[in-house]
Amino acid sequence: MLWGTITVAVVLLANCDIALSRTETVNKEAASALFSLVESCGAYNCPADWPNRILSLGQTSCYIYSPKKASWAKAKEECQALGGHLVQFDSESELEVVRSFLTAHYNFAASGSLSWMWTGLNDQAEEGTYRWTDVDGLVLADNTMWDQDQPDDDHRLTNMWSGEDCVLFNGVKMNDEVCGDSYPYICEHNPSTSPDTPV
Repeated sequence: MLWGTITVAVVLLANCDIALSRTETVNKEAASALFSLVESCGAYNCPADWPNRILSLGQTSCYIYSPKKASWAKAKEECQALGGHLVQFDSESELEVVRSFLTAHYNFAASGSLSWMWTGLNDQAEEGTYRWTDVDGLVLADNTMWDQDQPDDDHRLTNMWSGEDCVLFNGVKMNDEVCGDSYPYICEHNPSTSPDTPV
């Protein structure tokens, strides 16, 4: 009886060795596949020091917020130095995604207006024609992303030399403002592409 028990134990141990060796092979293959996937997806990662994307929010771009106040031109330079550009809203839904991002990563209020911050929208090239800094897309004056009665270029009423040619965002809507004024700003990086050369 003892020999029979020993024989069964040896057979089971041999089978365990086979199973373990196969598991090890599978794990190595899985690890290799995972490494290849991570490596190939590297282009989709956010740059170093940028917050991770929140895919559950529908966030496809990377964003980073700077509380440091700067002129629009300086904010644009800072975003380019970080490997991105001033944020652009391709749709009102992206505006809402950015608001959710600010709430999640920077503890902004989930509702109501926030402090104003620079976006990449401006009409410096042609008065009244609002374009993003890195694409040829237009944002018309009747777009629902604008705040009430905006854009109004209102500063021209008090200073004929400085129109409101750059655009701010307050978490809800947009407003045109004098480009030389200082505000916080949001940068955007499109992880599947290299940053485009601004126009």
